[in-house]
Amino acid sequence: MSTSDLYILNGKSTSWVAEFRNGWGSGPCIWDHLASKYFPDVNFTDFNRIGYVGWDRKNRMVWDLAGEDRVSGPERVALMLTFDRSFVPKSYLKEAGDACIEAYDLIVAHGFWKGVNHWRAIGEALIDLSKKTFHRNARGVVLNCTSVNDVWIQPSREYLENAWPIYDQKAAS
Repeated sequence: MSTSDLYILNGKSTSWVAEFRNGWGSGPCIWDHLASKYFPDVNFTDFNRIGYVGWDRKNRMVWDLAGEDRVSGPERVALMLTFDRSFVPKSYLKEAGDACIEAYDLIVAHGFWKGVNHWRAIGEALIDLSKKTFHRNARGVVLNCTSVNDVWIQPSREYLENAWPIYDQKAAS
């Protein structure tokens, strides 16, 4: 079974922190929630029905929501954590943790997603990490959505050099 994993992002490496069983509980959970909530009339799933737009277009539409004001701050933080090379800076771990817990609550309240949902556990892990002392080279925390393609277990130089903090972007408004 795939996993979602949190890592400490250091200057030249990563350190594994936590594992969440079943990779569907992170990225796919928030992506499907946002697609259902913000694009309720778009056919993303039934290719036999008229108007099917498919996975690629769905992903682009959902990912573009990160820059839109209609998305809540907690949804935006959870979404941005799923982006390639994004990380939560050390100084924002508690704020991001609170946002992930609120994103969990929003997903549950919306009622569309019936599968596994790791956002509360991810939030709690980020809050726990906010209370720890890090090595001086630690930059923050990254989320790898699925162990099927774990880019952070042994990150490339490109990933390390191009990692970007979500709180320097439009996050947590």
